[in-house]
Amino acid sequence: MRRATLFLTTTILISVSTSANAQKLSQFSAGLFNEKPSEKKKTPHIIKESGKLLSNGTVQALIEYKGDLYATGSFQIAGNVKANNIARWNGKAWAPVGAGLDYPGSVLCIYNDELYVAGSFKTAGGIAAKHIAKWDGTKWSAVGETGTYDIQALVVYKGALYAGGAYAEDENLQANVFKWDGQQWTPLKTTYNNDVFALAVYKDKLYAGGTFLPNSNARVMQWNGKKWKDAGVQLNGAVSCFTVHNKKLYTGGYFGQLNNKPAPFVVSFDGRKWNYTSKGLGGTIPYHWMSTLVGYGNDLYAGGNFTTGEDTKPAKNLSVFKSDSWSPVVYNMEGSVYTMAVYKNNLYVAGSFSFADGATVSYNIAKIE
Repeated sequence: MRRATLFLTTTILISVSTSANAQKLSQFSAGLFNEKPSEKKKTPHIIKESGKLLSNGTVQALIEYKGDLYATGSFQIAGNVKANNIARWNGKAWAPVGAGLDYPGSVLCIYNDELYVAGSFKTAGGIAAKHIAKWDGTKWSAVGETGTYDIQALVVYKGALYAGGAYAEDENLQANVFKWDGQQWTPLKTTYNNDVFALAVYKDKLYAGGTFLPNSNARVMQWNGKKWKDAGVQLNGAVSCFTVHNKKLYTGGYFGQLNNKPAPFVVSFDGRKWNYTSKGLGGTIPYHWMSTLVGYGNDLYAGGNFTTGEDTKPAKNLSVFKSDSWSPVVYNMEGSVYTMAVYKNNLYVAGSFSFADGATVSYNIAKIE
């Protein structure tokens, strides 16, 4: 496999004009990846072998914890240090998180002042931990077994930690959301199987998004502390992310319709009505999608694999919602955005990418300024 460009470890600012937004994508460190970049190659990171796109790692989740920015995904190197699928950034340098994870991580959450990590791993810090573990800032600990082999979402609700993912390994449980009270996991039974990809708390209720059956239109379910019910929205595809912003619950994913009307990738809920908020977004289901949503200042940002139209110049995969319309943040961003987080007053974006508008950025992670 050919090696890609060497990225400097000093900060390089890349000014990318977006007409209305004029934001910057900033490279900090070499990023997070699997294979050391070559000092001799001067080509972009988009590598093809036998006609197939090759990946040099991915970042699936970001979160701030005890003054550091944590990243997890599928990578072995953070900046210039070895880090097994999880690393932390203190604003100046990357560091490993103990011995890390033996397989990739996919989601991060803070509960009782400890960092919980879920993914496909079987050990964390060298100790047995089936798909979920916690880090207290100095050491790893196991967190029992949820009863599912695939956790895609974590959230804290009414003093407990909730995990969403694939349907329970024991089909008799009829659950795809599980509650951790600090001592044990309890399944929240439901007649809806398939996967949960996102969890959120909004107006004192827990929301789960994903692909639910037998009602194929029930992509969002609501839990009031005692039972599940359909949240009353009809989407023609899966839900993959939530965020609460400006008193609304924003919902994104792999869908193109709301109640049989065009609504690509994102809708909002004000507690009474679901609304279309997708003006300016484009793409084709299932080849395009929205992976992440986050509020930053007064604006809402979205990442994934989609296009954003502005005048006659479309942009890819990273967008901001202003004045009731989506606008590009940068142009021609190659690769997908999977996650975003605010750290030290900057918005960090991560996924599987290495350059935008023809200019290189950090492997799989950058910040917007």
